[in-house]
Amino acid sequence: MFSFFAMLLLVFLVILLLGLKRYLMKLAADICLDADISAPQIVPALARGCYPYQIVLSVPDLSSLSACQIELALSRLDGVWAVANPDKKTVLVHMRKKLGADILCSTIAETGLTVTCTDGSSK
Repeated sequence: MFSFFAMLLLVFLVILLLGLKRYLMKLAADICLDADISAPQIVPALARGCYPYQIVLSVPDLSSLSACQIELALSRLDGVWAVANPDKKTVLVHMRKKLGADILCSTIAETGLTVTCTDGSSK
């Protein structure tokens, strides 16, 4: 009886480990792919090369609280990753495909925040 439960537990652990391995491989493969991701994308430092375009937006009303909201809103755009800096009142936006400042600013405005975006510099 004991060996039956031990075998059952062993099979369960093998299935669990294989599923975890498959999930981690899929997660690693999706870093540079144009997958349809509805959740905000968290980009590790090694994948920053997947975002060849960048633009710096000046947001005069940027605060610590609104920085998080802006990052989340911009990260929901396909192929966009943003970092807001409340001290400098800027948002650095990394993009897979080049987008205009007007699209990025309208996305920020949709969060309900009152902002004035001006293009600081683009690449």
